[in-house]
Amino acid sequence: MKTDIKVERPECSSVIRINVCSTAEYKKNEGRILIKFTDDIMPYLSQVKKKFVLYNIKEIANFGSLYTTRLYELIQEFKDTGYMIKSIDKLREIFAVGEKFPLYGNFKQKTFIHACKEINNHHELNLYYEEIKEGRKVIAIKFVFKKTRIHKVTNQKTGIEKNYYIKPKQRKKVIKINNPEISEGQLSFTDIKKESQPKPIQSILSKVLDKFKSK
Repeated sequence: MKTDIKVERPECSSVIRINVCSTAEYKKNEGRILIKFTDDIMPYLSQVKKKFVLYNIKEIANFGSLYTTRLYELIQEFKDTGYMIKSIDKLREIFAVGEKFPLYGNFKQKTFIHACKEINNHHELNLYYEEIKEGRKVIAIKFVFKKTRIHKVTNQKTGIEKNYYIKPKQRKKVIKINNPEISEGQLSFTDIKKESQPKPIQSILSKVLDKFKSK
């Protein structure tokens, strides 16, 4: 409710701040939130497809780690290439580990090794990684995965061509991973999922934020 965006308007030498939401209602017995956007923010929502990665929430619903979710989001940005390269420093920033896991081996074990396994366990992506070294030091990671196929369809009446993205299939049978890698320091949804009764949204957000702040 307190979130706003800042928009600069050079043509009239002004800066405006726009509230994103006018109301937010938490349905306690349904486990969902209803949000009403402000009228002023609506024109900017049309730009979402251009500036943000969109995917079906069901694709990440069964992931047990925030690291897995973040890596999956990255893959969607490069879905039509079949690979992406990220420096170790950039990965640390992406996974928001802060000062944790100063040793590369520990960082790798706690973050993207498990994330790759979990993604492959739920999606037929054939995801794997290659280490890029400078001398003996690993400076970047190349993630390789199955590309999203693009099917072009032309409207016979208008002549307008549209792209349809055919993503790799989700696996029907998922093998449960008993993961020693989700240990101290690993960001996991497990604690939140164990809550049997809906809780105020503030308490859930606090748990997530506490995960980031811990050690």
